[in-house]
Amino acid sequence: MNAKKRKMKLPIIAVICSLFFSVLPLISVMVAGAIANVKHCLLDEGAVNPCIIFGVDVGDILYSMLVFGWLMLVSLPLGSVLTIISVAWLLFVMIQNYYYRKALPEEK
Repeated sequence: MNAKKRKMKLPIIAVICSLFFSVLPLISVMVAGAIANVKHCLLDEGAVNPCIIFGVDVGDILYSMLVFGWLMLVSLPLGSVLTIISVAWLLFVMIQNYYYRKALPEEK
């Protein structure tokens, strides 16, 4: 039974990783925007603007996080395909486990 649990873990991890890969640039943009919004800093893709947090200028980091959002042009389509493949794999393993358990003799 432990081997069956191990078989299920890998497709579940693949689904989670593919979803995380596809939305990681979006998360980066949202975090950068939230930080800039809370600190009332100007954040745009045109130039690096100063943003002082605890005496440190994090404008470069926020700008990099914002521009990282352009990676969504690649990560969303590729992540969607990877997610579809990993969900199909998970469904295949679940169906395989169902029929394997159905074929086992019942214990009394």
